[in-house]
Amino acid sequence: MHEAYAAGWGVDTSSEQYRTPNSATTKYVDFLLNIARGYSTGVPSSSSSSSSSSSSISSYSSVAEIIAAMVPCMRLYSFLGQTLNLVFKDGKAENAYREWIDTYSQFEEATKKIEDLLNFHVQRETALLQKQGGNLYEVFLDSVERNYIAAMELEVQFFDAQVSSYGEALDVQGNGALDGSAIDRLDDMNKARERILNSLKTCIISES
Repeated sequence: MHEAYAAGWGVDTSSEQYRTPNSATTKYVDFLLNIARGYSTGVPSSSSSSSSSSSSISSYSSVAEIIAAMVPCMRLYSFLGQTLNLVFKDGKAENAYREWIDTYSQFEEATKKIEDLLNFHVQRETALLQKQGGNLYEVFLDSVERNYIAAMELEVQFFDAQVSSYGEALDVQGNGALDGSAIDRLDDMNKARERILNSLKTCIISES
């Protein structure tokens, strides 16, 4: 679907200009990779070899901690798809992003399945840690929550970065002179951006 959009807009995705991820994308991907590598906060500790770093890095991330860092992506896409489906319901047939909205407005079932999987592993791992005594289970639950919220916030940054990236790309292509259709599209994206950010902030509050 995304390749089809690019082709329809005459964007050559093989071009280095479009294959180099922006900083928001890189930041999000690095966060996920670090969680998978065992950094419980998604950020490597500068003193991982010292005993004082034990609270910020572990030898592995649990299944629940990894899933918690991944679930927000699906939750947000489902939330946005359903929200935008309602916002643009009257004129969706002419909306340039109709296929995107249709796809992700039907994402709820898949999203709930992975949320159920997260809840299953959280409950399982919490029970195992409680048997060991102490406050290990509390540290674990804090880590799961922290990963979820951090991933959600990175998603907000990802969406927020796209409008500015689009404007910069148009500026490069047109050497500073944007035609009327490009300006109209950028204006539409800025309006959609405000709606998206308001929806995402609402989702962060409700999910956290």
